[in-house]
Amino acid sequence: MRLWAMISKEFIHILRDPRTLWLAVGMPLLFLVAFGYIISFDFYDLGVAVYQPKPSPIATDYLAGLGESPYFEIEYWAQSYEQLVELIDRNRVKIGIVMPTGMGRDAVRGEEVPIQIIADGSDNLTTTVAIGYLLGYSADFTMKYLQGQLPFGYFDRIPRIEVLEKAWYNPALSSPVFIVPGLFVVIMMLLGVILTSLTVAREWEKGTMEQLISTPIHPLEIIVGKISPYMLICLLDVALTVIVGILLFGVPFNGSVLLFLLITFIFLFGVLCLGLFISTATKSQQLAMMISFLSSMLPAFLLSGFIFPINSMPRIIQWFTYLVPARYYVTVSRAILLKGAGLSALWEPTLFLVGFCLVFVALSLFRFRKSLE
Repeated sequence: MRLWAMISKEFIHILRDPRTLWLAVGMPLLFLVAFGYIISFDFYDLGVAVYQPKPSPIATDYLAGLGESPYFEIEYWAQSYEQLVELIDRNRVKIGIVMPTGMGRDAVRGEEVPIQIIADGSDNLTTTVAIGYLLGYSADFTMKYLQGQLPFGYFDRIPRIEVLEKAWYNPALSSPVFIVPGLFVVIMMLLGVILTSLTVAREWEKGTMEQLISTPIHPLEIIVGKISPYMLICLLDVALTVIVGILLFGVPFNGSVLLFLLITFIFLFGVLCLGLFISTATKSQQLAMMISFLSSMLPAFLLSGFIFPINSMPRIIQWFTYLVPARYYVTVSRAILLKGAGLSALWEPTLFLVGFCLVFVALSLFRFRKSLE
């Protein structure tokens, strides 16, 4: 009887506490749906840039079939090889295709037709799968000529397509070179949010935050004062992780150290303000921890393009990725470390990070002012 009373009491507590009920029932469903939709190593409509110096019938047939494929979408027709390179450098496309100048002549003679595939090796998984698809498509394209499904009356002999693939920025398609620049982004996102959310929430629970905000100090000064020590800690952690990545995993650092530090500072300031906002909204360490994990670790790991290609996700999920700051910082990290990109190629993700930073500074200020009332 006493045991039944204890069990009944615990059930009543759970039903009266929506946070525990959500944790017990909602979280498994959330994880199942999120992981089921997001985790995929396939992709569709991957953007491709094409440089075709001299059109020919076989090139037209090849590109027409490629454009009809569900896996690729020809987004750019480069006017020069340099423009093709720039599109890959600026992360506009992952794949560049160079059609050879003498493609029609070689095809008429029945010689090998070399098509050059340039892949962005900084995105290891997408590049590997894309090259595999292109090799399969090229083999299928040649087979269609052999089977008479495509006209070859303008050839003396059946043309042979040879694909010459080359991965830039990560020629060996090394997994550590691909993973490490994104992994420390996920770590910094989680660390930055938890550091500020838990420490400030602890002050709310102990009542010391009320004493602080009752002083004449301005809310912005409180934010800067709270964030500054953790900013130094996070910057030190970034430096350590990058150095370990270079020395232990062979990750290159081809870009500007100053630009990397500047954008890192913007990213970290926004992340720390996010943790501060969570702490002012929850004022509980337990709830702050749960929300910090949901708002930092999961989005940074699943929705940033760190492991899983964004273009393989459902369209509605892809729209949500625009709200994840780690998406932009992963792009910046890989572009600076692996590609040596400058600000001219990274101004868009940098602008998004500045906007994210300003939004959560404003929200944190609003919450502090509301607490003062």
